[in-house]
Amino acid sequence: MAITGTGTQADPFKPTTWEEFLSCTTSDGVYTELPEGGGTFDMNDYYPEGITEIIPLRGFINGNGWTIKSAYYRGSRYAFEMSTSDSYGKITALNFINFRFEGMATGAALIGTPSGTYVGQAFTLCQFSGRVERVQGGYCAVTLGGYNSMHFRCSYNIEFKGQVSIDTGQFCATSKYCNITISALDNNSPFYLMPDNSYVSGSASPLMLITVGGGQTIYSVLDVETQYIGFETGSATMALVNTDKYSGSLPSGCIGVTTAQLKDAEYLSSLGFPIQT
Repeated sequence: MAITGTGTQADPFKPTTWEEFLSCTTSDGVYTELPEGGGTFDMNDYYPEGITEIIPLRGFINGNGWTIKSAYYRGSRYAFEMSTSDSYGKITALNFINFRFEGMATGAALIGTPSGTYVGQAFTLCQFSGRVERVQGGYCAVTLGGYNSMHFRCSYNIEFKGQVSIDTGQFCATSKYCNITISALDNNSPFYLMPDNSYVSGSASPLMLITVGGGQTIYSVLDVETQYIGFETGSATMALVNTDKYSGSLPSGCIGVTTAQLKDAEYLSSLGFPIQT
């Protein structure tokens, strides 16, 4: 069955197989839409010994709830490569589940770009779940984009070992309206985040927050078991920290609340936290 569509916004390519999908995602500016209802591309079927070369995910991709499952990459570059800005491409409703990434060099990531940076809203309504591990050098990460990029209404469930951020490099992308669960596999390597109206849970020691390049840690909940919360740069605006799980000093702009208070909408509203009562 031939691929339908012309690759424009009004008439996107509509592949139905993995091979067809990859034939559509090699260029910037092209629109690709997977079938409605979701489905799964299992990387064990296509790369049973792991991904050994960069897989292009360029242009504007509407995943329609499809999942790329069980991707394994151990290397110094990327497993997947997307466009460099939301003027040329972005990924929507495409999930990356049960992946394992082992970084072998500074700047390596599960998903990257040709330039190493991304400008704009990179991911929308995507799910990321898996393990990242720093083998050597720099950060291990799910995506590579920098502080000019944003992940919007995404969810994360990430196990990590070594110095890690959801978005790699010295600075993190903004995670806006995201639900983030992290789990540290060691006790002394930092996890970096720039949450905006996001909920963060799990464990990490230390948890390092970043505000740079116009981004900010704002109106977020840090419901995390950790020995230290600090800022690599900047300060927070109304970030709530669960003091039943964290007993250390609170950085500027952070407010301590208990588990019970986190469930009390009227109390949080009285603090000035934007919540429906």
